[in-house]
Amino acid sequence: MIDPAAFGSHNPDAYELLKPWVTDEVVVTDPDSLKDEDLLLCNHRILGYSFVQKTWAAFSVSNTSDVIWNEDAFDKLIIAEKKRRMIRLLVQSHKPNSDGSFDDIIKGKGRGLVGLLSGSPGVGKSLTAEAVAEVSHRPLYSVSAGELGTDVQKVDDRLGMILEIVRRWECVLLIDEADVFLYKRGESQVERNALVSIFLRRLEYFSGIIILTTNRQKDIDEAFKSRIHFKFHYPPLHAEARLKIWENMLASVTDKMPDWKLNDEDMRSLASKPLNGREIKNAVSCVASIIRANQEPLSMSLIKDILEILVEDEEPEDQ
Repeated sequence: MIDPAAFGSHNPDAYELLKPWVTDEVVVTDPDSLKDEDLLLCNHRILGYSFVQKTWAAFSVSNTSDVIWNEDAFDKLIIAEKKRRMIRLLVQSHKPNSDGSFDDIIKGKGRGLVGLLSGSPGVGKSLTAEAVAEVSHRPLYSVSAGELGTDVQKVDDRLGMILEIVRRWECVLLIDEADVFLYKRGESQVERNALVSIFLRRLEYFSGIIILTTNRQKDIDEAFKSRIHFKFHYPPLHAEARLKIWENMLASVTDKMPDWKLNDEDMRSLASKPLNGREIKNAVSCVASIIRANQEPLSMSLIKDILEILVEDEEPEDQ
């Protein structure tokens, strides 16, 4: 995300990087009126934030480009059409800063949209958050609970900084494996109780879209249940769901190679293997790498060879 002003507010001591933007006079110029020689005088770097590295940085202007949103991402989710439609409507219509947005009795509370996704790993929880960001044309800020740590004060500070970034750029916030913040509070777990309370307080005044994922839906604190606007449990993938995932993943490989397609029997054979979505994605990624490097055609034998090393059984224990 390119934002020199936000960079300056979060990095006030980075004067050397800020110098090109420090001036007594701000001139607003129509970009279309600038000539090539005018552009040559501009700085070759621009300040912003990396969502991948989770850090502020200076980026090369030549490596920046407009965002191209994946409008079809939501249609590829393996969930019921009715739920897919309702989630799409909720996120596309969520405008917390508009005059017509619903507010709590206390101004500024309860204006966020909170989703809870539960299920075992690799069934589509994180993919749903990514699709929500794409369909709503918002950046995705993804963070795991482990990245936030366990020290109460540090978690609060870190969470506050993240929520400020998310608010400024109207991001979709994904907190993956958020169990530590959702777990039921107990009398003997003082530190965990504090983490849950901090998260509840921050969530109360958050006005954006936040999606939480968990593997333990039954252990959620009661206070969270009343703050969730939509929730969905992803069951283990069945053969038809795995078939759809294989088709979606392989499409990215075969789109540029129309003659390199698998027949229905091969696809059904792949779908019969008890893999989760992440394992299927890894397999297709490996296949695509081999095809690009060796100009080797897509074949069932190549996929089988990849699957043998990808899902190889663990070594048996010594007798």
